[in-house]
Amino acid sequence: VNSVLAQSIPIQKIIIIDDGSSDSTLTFLRAESAKSEQVHLIELEHCGHPGIVRKAGLRLATAEWVAFLDADDVWLFDKTEKQLKRAAETEADAVYGNAIKVENAMAERFQSSDEIPIHATSSNLLKRNFIVNSSVIARRSAITSIGLYADAPGVRGAEDYATWLRLASNHKFVGIVDPVVEYHVTSSSLSRNAPVSARRRAISDWINWALSSSIPAHEKIRSLWLGAAAILGEQRNIASLSIRAWIRKRSNP
Repeated sequence: VNSVLAQSIPIQKIIIIDDGSSDSTLTFLRAESAKSEQVHLIELEHCGHPGIVRKAGLRLATAEWVAFLDADDVWLFDKTEKQLKRAAETEADAVYGNAIKVENAMAERFQSSDEIPIHATSSNLLKRNFIVNSSVIARRSAITSIGLYADAPGVRGAEDYATWLRLASNHKFVGIVDPVVEYHVTSSSLSRNAPVSARRRAISDWINWALSSSIPAHEKIRSLWLGAAAILGEQRNIASLSIRAWIRKRSNP
């Protein structure tokens, strides 16, 4: 919360969604909400699905731009200023940035400057999810047009990936190579514990969304083709790894 209040340009409103905390977190959040008129606390019954929680917050947003911040992460002080400037320069609807990954008290760049694309497209996102949730800022109109946030039961643990695929399908989504957030990885992080199938589930959700959305027919066909190719490619890779493991086991009984 403090990293949002300390931004180099003023933040209109901070919406905190508490997903049924059972520890001292809720007491702390209530105190923070009481200290500032900018901070609005919404208490939900626990659901354990980040997509549902984020969607609840987005429904209450009224500003032109919305941004995300997961509980473990911290914005760098000039995050929103840098990203709004980048959006103005490129006429983008959404901007992501690099991150400083913090794990086991060690900090390093999440991605090198060469690894983070300057534009997110459905094509390059299908290869891997290179976007940290807490680094994203987007026009509320763009987020609204994609259904706010992926929240189907089967996409839990990959809901951010599925959302970026939607956003990149029909909106200009650009990146900043500089870190804009500290991305904290803990033993309980969903991103750390996501199963191998997370990518496949995100792609499947994206295909379902594309087919039921109002995007042009040719884009629906393209999404179906690209998504199916990506899933089949992953299955081939998994099969190849399994065969290699079996061969090694047979060779070294």
